[in-house]
Order: sequence, then structure tokens, then C-alpha cells
Amino acid sequence: MKYYIGLIEQSDTGMFGISFPSFPGCVSASDRLADIYNAAHEALKLHIKGMKEDNIPIPASCTLEDIKCHQDNSNKPIITIISI
Repeated sequence: MKYYIGLIEQSDTGMFGISFPSFPGCVSASDRLADIYNAAHEALKLHIKGMKEDNIPIPASCTLEDIKCHQDNSNKPIITIISI
């Protein structure tokens, strides 16, 4: 099993979104925080499946230190781990 860090944000409308620093463009959203984990797992699983089908190398997971160093991520309040 592999683990990847996801960054969760809440929009002004109350929706929750998650993105993965190791996988630019892999995002998911939900109107409930409790549902974001399942949505994130599915999004990441499908994203990686597509990468494998296209023979694109799967990147290593970013470390927490890598993520904290990026200014774009400094305001994201929740960091979670998603396993696939």
C-alpha cells in the first residue's frame, strides 16, 4: 500500500476540495468533510490508473516538509494521508 499526502481546503461556499502535491491535476470535491476521504481515494486511484495506462511513471509521495516549503500550500488548513 502506498500513501500520498492530500491538501484539503474549504471554499467560501462551504465545499471541500482536495488536491495532491505529488499529482498535479488530481483533485476531488465534496460538500461534506466526512465524504472527502472517499472521494479523494477514488480520484487518486483513477488518476494513477490513467498514468499507468499511459506509461507515465508514478511519482514518489511528497514529504510533509516538501509541502510546507511551498508558499501556495501555506494557507491550506488540513493535511491528510490517502492510501491506495
